[in-house]
Amino acid sequence: MEVTIFLFGVISFIVFLIFLQPIIGYIRTKRIGASIPFVSCIFMSIRKTLNKELIQAVALSQNKSLCIGIDVLEAHMLASGSPLKCMEALDYARSKKLDVDFSLIAAADLADKDIWDAINKTGENMKLQVKESNIRDSKLKTIDFEYIGNLKLTFGRVCFSPPNNDKLEDEIASKVRKFIEYSDSSDKYATSKIINETILDTSFWESKGLKLVSQDIKINNT
Repeated sequence: MEVTIFLFGVISFIVFLIFLQPIIGYIRTKRIGASIPFVSCIFMSIRKTLNKELIQAVALSQNKSLCIGIDVLEAHMLASGSPLKCMEALDYARSKKLDVDFSLIAAADLADKDIWDAINKTGENMKLQVKESNIRDSKLKTIDFEYIGNLKLTFGRVCFSPPNNDKLEDEIASKVRKFIEYSDSSDKYATSKIINETILDTSFWESKGLKLVSQDIKINNT
């Protein structure tokens, strides 16, 4: 009988130790204002992620309706990132009415980028201007063109690959020049329309991490 009581006591103590950290963590979640199921607290405790920072990140996500799941935030922490920093950055971006994806913010955090600076620069205007002359089209007509584009910077472009205006303008010049050289540019309006809608269209600028606001292409025969 005494042995049974002793074993029961030992087992009870072991169970108490196993559940002590999850219980403490669960109580902390309630105090901070995060809704994390107790079962999740148990597994998070085992993975050693049930700490104040992650709980605060979850609370911020839930209370501000940022819709980033507990598992996503925990995964970011396990990848050596700061989930709270990311949630604060996402909240800041939303307050500025910017549609910045959490995955980009998380990647920027892991890459040790200046997230706040990138958010502040997101949406800034960018102007590109290109002039080319003496281009021969397929009919050997001499063509001049002028391009003016107004674009906006995206978070990803600012954070991971700040734009180089000279390189972009060179690429525009090359694309338009090649198109003109293999085309009949007799109809200047049609040529400009094709360049706008197929050569330098919205998807082209999106691939560059930029948002097209407006662009104008003037084609002249000389």
